[in-house]
Amino acid sequence: MEVILVTEFVLLSLIIKIAVEMKRIFYITFIVNITFWVAISNPAFAQCGLDKSKWKLVYSEDFNEANVDALLDNGWEIGDPHHPGPAQLSVQTCGEGSSYMCSTQDQINLSNGLGYFNVQKKQPFNCQGETAIYETAFMSSIFDEFPYPQYQNPGNERPGYVFGMFEIRCKLPRQNYSFPAFWLSGNTWPPEIDVFEYYGGTHNKFWSTVHWPAAIPGTGQNCQNTFQYSFDLTRDFHTFTLVWTPRQITWFLDGKELKTDKRPPHQPLQALIDQGLY
Repeated sequence: MEVILVTEFVLLSLIIKIAVEMKRIFYITFIVNITFWVAISNPAFAQCGLDKSKWKLVYSEDFNEANVDALLDNGWEIGDPHHPGPAQLSVQTCGEGSSYMCSTQDQINLSNGLGYFNVQKKQPFNCQGETAIYETAFMSSIFDEFPYPQYQNPGNERPGYVFGMFEIRCKLPRQNYSFPAFWLSGNTWPPEIDVFEYYGGTHNKFWSTVHWPAAIPGTGQNCQNTFQYSFDLTRDFHTFTLVWTPRQITWFLDGKELKTDKRPPHQPLQALIDQGLY
C-alpha cells in the first residue's frame, strides 16, 4: 500500500501530564508525557497558583514500554469509547473533501521514552464498514480511580477520575490540518473539559473549553477560551495543566494561570488524547 501522507504527534509522558511534538505535514508527530494527580486532603481547595505540594501523583505515563501492546496494558485503549468507529471529517482536509479517519495502534510508536502519535494518509481502506483514507492515533484511559467516594456511581460502566490535576508536555505542530488535543470526557456528553485543542497552522494560539448540560437532554452549552501569544508555540515544548476541583476549573500554561471557570463537572471522566485532522 502506498503511503501518501503521514502526520505524527509525539507524547513524552502522561501524568495527567503530556508532552507533544509535531513535525512536517507529510509526517507529523505529537510527543507526549502525561501525569495525573489527586488532592492530598481536601479536594475543595481553590488553587490560584500551580502548587503541586497539595497533590499526590497517582499516574504517570513516560512511554518507556517495550511496545505499544505494553503501553495499552498500562491503562489505555485505542479509539474513543464514547464514539466508536470511524470519524467523519466534516470539512475539507488537505483538499480531499469529506472523508473518514480510523484510529489504529499502528499509528503509535515508542522510541527513547517518547510516544509518537501519527496521522497517515493511505489508499482507501475499510474501517468498520466505512471507507477511510486516514489512519490516526487516538488513545483513551481506562483507569479505575475514584479518589473521592462520595461521587462514585455504582452503575457507571466506565469509571474515571473525579477531580484532579492533569498535565501534558508537548511541542505543537506547525502544519495545516493537524489537530492534536487532550481532554476529559465521561459516559454521557456533556460534560467535557478540554485541556487544550490546537489547529495546525495557527502557530501562536490554542483553545481550552468546558462543556456542561443544557436544558434539553443530550445537548450542551460551553465556554471556549482562546489563548493567543506574541511568540510561536510550535518552536518549543510547553506544559498544559488543568486543575479540576469541586469548585472550579483552572487552566495553566508552563505553570502560569490562564483562566478559571466556576462550572466544574461532578462526575467521573476519562482522559483522551489524539492526533487527528480538522
